[in-house]
Amino acid sequence: LLQNGLQLVPLEVSFFVLLGVSVREMPSAAGLLLLTMLLQFFLSHSALPLPGPVSNAATLFVGTALGCAHEYVHGTSHLIVLLPTIVLLAPGATVLKAVLASIDASAPGAAEPPPTDAWFELLMLAVSFAVGEAIAHHLWAPALSRRAAARAEATAVALSDSKAVCPVRLARIVAVGVPVAETLE
Repeated sequence: LLQNGLQLVPLEVSFFVLLGVSVREMPSAAGLLLLTMLLQFFLSHSALPLPGPVSNAATLFVGTALGCAHEYVHGTSHLIVLLPTIVLLAPGATVLKAVLASIDASAPGAAEPPPTDAWFELLMLAVSFAVGEAIAHHLWAPALSRRAAARAEATAVALSDSKAVCPVRLARIVAVGVPVAETLE
C-alpha cells in the first residue's frame, strides 16, 4: 500500500508543476491527493468492492471536499487537488483504443456494428466524476464564497489605507463578494 502511494509522488509533482502550484503549497496538495488516491485504492480493493462508478463518485467527492478545505484554509483553488485526481482516475489507452475502434466500425461500409460497451463505460465514468465533484463543491460553495468575500474585503481595506488607491473610497463588500465603490465628493 505504501509502495503504491510512493509511486504516485513523481506523477503528482509533475501535475503540480504543470498547474503552476508553488513549492510552498506542494506538500499539502500532494498529501491531499495521496489521501484521495489511497481512498480509491481501498474502495476498489476492499473485501466488498464497490462498482466502478460508485467508487469514482466517492473518490471525486472526497478529493473535491479536501481540495475545497485546502482552498478555504490557504486561499488557492481547489483545482490543484481536483485536476490531478481526475487525470489519475481517467481511463487509459485501452478505452481510447476501444472508442477509436467503435468509430472505425461505424464508418460507412463497415461489416460489423460499433460496440457500445466502451461508450457506455466512458459515459458512466464522466457521470460519476461529475456527480462526486458537484455534490462536494455544492456543499462547500457557501463557505468558500464567504471566505473569498472576507479576503476581498481585507484586501480592499489594506489598499484603501495606502496611497495606491485614487479618488475612490472603497466601501464594505456586500455578501456576494462584489465591491461597492463610492466616489469622493
